[in-house]
Amino acid sequence: TRIKNLQRVTDLNVEVQLTVAADTDLAMLKNLPDLLKNLIADASNCNFKNCYFSHYAQGSLVFALSYIIAHHNLADESKIKQDVNYKILETFQKNNIRLAYPTQRLFLENESKSIISV
Repeated sequence: TRIKNLQRVTDLNVEVQLTVAADTDLAMLKNLPDLLKNLIADASNCNFKNCYFSHYAQGSLVFALSYIIAHHNLADESKIKQDVNYKILETFQKNNIRLAYPTQRLFLENESKSIISV
């Protein structure tokens, strides 16, 4: 068994998967990596690594975001991650981007409307 001394690690790579609602506007989807890049650039002790449209999931589109927490210590790590997560939520709300959540759409025969249930 190997033991790794985390006290010597100066940079921490953080990877986040963001599931976006599948009906999000295409122009906004194409702009999302740049929005997240700017968000990370403005965060303290963070360096943007990359962000891209990763894959399709059931009812959602998945974006992969990677950033580095530079010169971190274990005590500040969770605070920095939390601050970034709040900034992501704030950015999504300002730009009317919805995070995806599991939904099921039921279509009834002879009905023109769909009923959405969770």
